[in-house]
Amino acid sequence: MTREQIEINYEKSLQAWREDLRIRLNKLTTMKVKTVITAKHIDTGAIEVFSTFVVACRIKALPYHTLKTWKMPIIYGDYIIERKPLQ
Repeated sequence: MTREQIEINYEKSLQAWREDLRIRLNKLTTMKVKTVITAKHIDTGAIEVFSTFVVACRIKALPYHTLKTWKMPIIYGDYIIERKPLQ
């Protein structure tokens, strides 16, 4: 591949990525989400926000099927997991 071809491929992939991002943002703004899930690390205090509890468990490698039966807020491992209203 020549440098020109590489640059053309890069521009095409960048345009596709931007279009995908635009579509995803559009979907998020039209969703009627009322709450979000926050996971706060106990030691560092870092807070991460997730759209659903399933996503939070998947990304943080937490046992979803066990934790879904517990009442919020959940303290598990190094995290405090809470459901908060979206403002």
